[in-house]
Amino acid sequence: MELENEVFNRILKHLALKNPHAFKNKGLDKLKKSISVLHYDYLIGASKELGIVLQKYPNKENEINNLFDFLMHFYNKRTKTHHMLFLWIHFFETALRSKMAVILAQKHSSKDIDDWFLSKKLSHKIERLKRTHHLKRLGGYNGFQVLNLFTLGALETIIKMHWSDFKPLICRPQNTQRACLTSLWRLGSFSKGFQLDTKS
Repeated sequence: MELENEVFNRILKHLALKNPHAFKNKGLDKLKKSISVLHYDYLIGASKELGIVLQKYPNKENEINNLFDFLMHFYNKRTKTHHMLFLWIHFFETALRSKMAVILAQKHSSKDIDDWFLSKKLSHKIERLKRTHHLKRLGGYNGFQVLNLFTLGALETIIKMHWSDFKPLICRPQNTQRACLTSLWRLGSFSKGFQLDTKS
């Protein structure tokens, strides 16, 4: 309850309503009761956004019939953006895993067999992967299916292990490995987008 009160006070601060008591029966009570089931960061971000609108258009405050519904418009927009970013991350990861599987199969598999993941170089990672996913063996799996079991961090390790194979794909000749990988993971995680989305 204490956290909800703190969030509620932050929301009021960001909204900077001229007369908050006028909204007591116009959604303010409903907002306070709903805080525990809503995402705090999105709610605070939405209140900042609405506060900016109210500062820019001071008479808008008088036109609001229900503060809760009005704020939920901004809140819902933020959650939709968040879901879209997750979709883009999924596309990015799938494309990366697919391209990695093709490159590794071409460069490191036996003739006519997609078995690059059985190399001794990766044995430690593969054993950990089998334990994590409760697999006895990886027979019958192809390279993409195996890569799909790895986390994004493990993919980075595999890229580093086979840097000479992946450098032409993700890096300009004059750039360092570190600079290229930093750019790749920043793109993949959309970290700046998430920070802007949740913290603004």
